[in-house]
Amino acid sequence: MELDRNSYFILGILRKKDMTSPARGMTIKELMQIITNIKYSTMHKKIRILVKRGYIKEAARAGHEKAFYISEEGLRILPRQNEKEGTE
Repeated sequence: MELDRNSYFILGILRKKDMTSPARGMTIKELMQIITNIKYSTMHKKIRILVKRGYIKEAARAGHEKAFYISEEGLRILPRQNEKEGTE
């Protein structure tokens, strides 16, 4: 099953913000400050799918909220950084 645009945006943001280790992650709310055209429930669903596929992993918690970072597998499926990504 292929990923949709929002899933690629999530991965791209995590890479761009250097969220690549368990010590550095973003919460769903932080991601939603950047991707503003998506509902919380949709974002949560996309995150669950990306975790299940191994493209992102849980990072250290930010307060009471889960945080996420992009895995090596997630980095591999994204276009190279010098290609247009559409995550700005």
